[in-house]
Amino acid sequence: MWTRVELKANAKMILKRTYWMCFLATLILGFLDGSGAGTSAVNITRQVSPNQHQELEHHLYSLPYEFLLAVSGILLAIGVIAVVVTLFVSYPVMVGGKRFFMASREEDPNLGDLFFCFGSGAYLHTIKTVFLMNLYTALWSMLFFIPGIIKHYEYFFVPYLLSENPKMDTRRAFELSREMSYGRKWDMFVLDLSFIGWYFLGSLCFGIGVLFVVPYYQAVTAELYAASRAYVLQTHKSDLWELPGFVK
Repeated sequence: MWTRVELKANAKMILKRTYWMCFLATLILGFLDGSGAGTSAVNITRQVSPNQHQELEHHLYSLPYEFLLAVSGILLAIGVIAVVVTLFVSYPVMVGGKRFFMASREEDPNLGDLFFCFGSGAYLHTIKTVFLMNLYTALWSMLFFIPGIIKHYEYFFVPYLLSENPKMDTRRAFELSREMSYGRKWDMFVLDLSFIGWYFLGSLCFGIGVLFVVPYYQAVTAELYAASRAYVLQTHKSDLWELPGFVK
């Protein structure tokens, strides 16, 4: 049905025409989904010595209860805001990102596709489906690491399906994603592993180089969906009414 070599070759062909717009799109996606958050906190923590930790604990214990309560309230509010942003902004934009890369295969890239879900007429439905996808994956991961990985690849195509048909029934999106990934989960896992070298090279330049790798990875996974989509159409497990394409 597909090979890594074919997917990567096709992606490189597309990126010759679209790379810098795809690069800009991945920057926007990275900002809106909060990727990279927490990096500064990690760096600061590494710079604090054990003695400084003890001093910090001493100061915390000496703070008034009211102040600690206020800080806890602020942190709780930040956590709630983060959850709201993830649900109502990050999830729809992530699905829009899939549409952007799929549509870019056939026409000039349009950054407006990133926000496709907000005017699709299925905004809340998209949020619900992506939330359930992440929830199911997390629950399987709690059972054991391997089942979580399997479910990740089993549900891998759900956001792509929603980007093509945002009104697709949730159960049907999961069912069709299973069909697309059936017998190919290991190949998909190996495909992801094949990018480790690229990400390692990108990380050598203070991590900045990774930003230039992400468009390539997104373009390759778009080719993966295109090949899997063709398979379910050819085997009559879906049709053009259900999967109408990305260019109107």
